[in-house]
Amino acid sequence: MQAQFDAVVLLGSPADRAQAGTIAAASALPCIDLVGATGLLEAAAVLSRARAFVGNDSGLGHIAAAVRTPTLTLFGPGEPRRYHPWGVRAVWLAQPEGEIERLAVAEVSTALATLLERHAETGQSAVGC
Repeated sequence: MQAQFDAVVLLGSPADRAQAGTIAAASALPCIDLVGATGLLEAAAVLSRARAFVGNDSGLGHIAAAVRTPTLTLFGPGEPRRYHPWGVRAVWLAQPEGEIERLAVAEVSTALATLLERHAETGQSAVGC
């Protein structure tokens, strides 16, 4: 999967700084850290150019789906059937006990690979989260 991407783009509010640092430290890919540095319009522009969006249930996932970026939304607590991003390129995974941190990396990776195979496109090489 790593060979399919050039970088990971990190988006979010300043409150997401610690989680973004954890992701960046664990990433095998270079990270472009835009956490707290974009408004919604800039984030939408970044997401429109990304190869895929992977992230928790948030407004960014809905924006990614709205700009037709393949979107994988991860749910812990919540009601994914009701609140997932809508669109032909949007899918979701839910952890049955509502603990998002218990979603297996392999399960997320497989879901992302399936999503990308289904919506293969060229010209986009970053993954946003």
